[in-house]
Amino acid sequence: MSKDSRYGKEGFIRFVLSRIDPIGESANQAREYLKAEGLDAESIASEGAKRVRKMKLQIQAQQTRKEMFEAGSVKRKATQWVDRLLSDTNFSFSDFVVEENISLQNRNLDSLTQEDMRNTLIQYFTMKFLDSIERDTNA
Repeated sequence: MSKDSRYGKEGFIRFVLSRIDPIGESANQAREYLKAEGLDAESIASEGAKRVRKMKLQIQAQQTRKEMFEAGSVKRKATQWVDRLLSDTNFSFSDFVVEENISLQNRNLDSLTQEDMRNTLIQYFTMKFLDSIERDTNA
């Protein structure tokens, strides 16, 4: 609707609704009307249900793609964060594990390689960032 129009959306909707002929107030009358017009009400309802299911699946697929994209960008952010953290000369992995209360499968921190520590931190920060995003969207 253009801004110059005399009536807004609400006025237009009222106009359209005032011109609609009520077919019937009950489902039976609606079915009778469709039958009189040569249409099968059951096939129309079934086709509509199929379309709704298809749209729901498409929306879920789009949401999944969006989440995967966000997870990829979050992992990149976590990787950058970890690389910055590991390049800091004052960083201690064992102190960090204690401070953040991270539970590790391998309790002997001395046996972890630099790559093991890096992977552990990337997983930790990825989950932390994803949780943060989820809390923000739920708030």
